[in-house]
Amino acid sequence: MILNDFIVWAEQNGWQIEQSSEPAELPEVIADRYPAPAVWQEFIAPLRKCSNATDTVWFLTYPDYQQQEQGFQWNEFEKQSMEAAGGDHEQQAAVTAFWNYHLPIVLNVAGDYTYYAIDTQFGSVVCGTAPEYEEPHVAAESFPAFIRKIISGEITL
Repeated sequence: MILNDFIVWAEQNGWQIEQSSEPAELPEVIADRYPAPAVWQEFIAPLRKCSNATDTVWFLTYPDYQQQEQGFQWNEFEKQSMEAAGGDHEQQAAVTAFWNYHLPIVLNVAGDYTYYAIDTQFGSVVCGTAPEYEEPHVAAESFPAFIRKIISGEITL
């Protein structure tokens, strides 16, 4: 199972992993917006926290997708793009259209803000960086391939 292989890698690389004691579900707002791959859901469902030692890179887990009063939100980069669009309705529509098909799964706030997201149209994992969040590149052809690339060192988080 890819989660077990990833946990071994994470522990060897100083990551903080907390497993959930209770079964979690993807919040309805996420489940309604994104057709998330089952393999990704199976990967994050047992995790409560999954971050590097400095908490500057983390996999979003089910608790992260809950509405929060403060802190970095799961859709923080979409919010930043909407703010940058100002009152330009055409630009706002383009931002929303992009994020409707890109489910953020990893956030990185060390240096340039970066994210990894599942492209729900094609199943690939893409990577985008500030300030052009909506111009990502394909990092892996699938979520399992993404995890394999992390473990092999081809992708550095």
